[in-house]
Amino acid sequence: MESFEKNNQLSYEKKTLLTERDREVVKESLETLLHKFRDIPNEKLPTVVAFLETSTRPAVYAVKPIFKKIYKEAQLNEPKIQFLTTFRSIDKTSLGHIFTEKFFYELENGKSFEEALKEARDRSLSDGASEEMLESYTDKIIDHYLTLMEKLKTLLESSNDGPVLIFDDYIFSMASYNQIVGALKALEVPPGRVTFFAMYGWAGKEPLEKAASPDVPIWVGSDIKKDETWSGFSYRRNPEKSKYLGVAKNFPNVTEKISSEERDSEKMKELRQIFSNLGEEVSREP
Repeated sequence: MESFEKNNQLSYEKKTLLTERDREVVKESLETLLHKFRDIPNEKLPTVVAFLETSTRPAVYAVKPIFKKIYKEAQLNEPKIQFLTTFRSIDKTSLGHIFTEKFFYELENGKSFEEALKEARDRSLSDGASEEMLESYTDKIIDHYLTLMEKLKTLLESSNDGPVLIFDDYIFSMASYNQIVGALKALEVPPGRVTFFAMYGWAGKEPLEKAASPDVPIWVGSDIKKDETWSGFSYRRNPEKSKYLGVAKNFPNVTEKISSEERDSEKMKELRQIFSNLGEEVSREP
């Protein structure tokens, strides 16, 4: 019976862009964002909001009504909306992934660029990487890291020295967060200039807020720890999600638009409308 119910649920979720629990999480996170914005002075409201990775794109339609409400009350122009991608790994091997994770972990924890590289090389060497592989990894990490820094530099310049919010749908591994924190430190961005917002997430055994760097705080929208049976938005788990996101992130960090022939326009429109409706609903709350 349990197996039958599980298969039914999986079948249902495959056909459903957002389940009822998904929608509750979206609403909870939007309500949190609304309250966070109301709790800070107007001059601390972000002038730029960057949506992280391709899977976060639908959330743009949910937050627009929130921005409209808050910035109208504050008599300010709404923030510019931009998009940002990081890279998961320097290659598709497990050793390459370990090298990448270790490098950004050490960088976020205060190590210099050279020290972080050394730690990543030592870790990969102990895990079986050859010297030739390490040289290749080092060249790739430098190239990708400089690309990420350039993206962030452009993003910060567009904010006219104002606060920046990086919006993610979820955080679990801290990989993207650590990459960005490390790059911000290298760019010598003042603490508190950039804030993360995750619609949901958890960092191992502790809340994201505690795991975050004090220089780049994380706001968390929904406490999913209270519902450990829920495993994230349904549309994220669909192997054809790029068809209704409208974009795909190809290895290692190149975002490409999906051609009109490949898109599922009806599902794309439906997903965006669901998020927009949820945003409108929350924005009407007093």
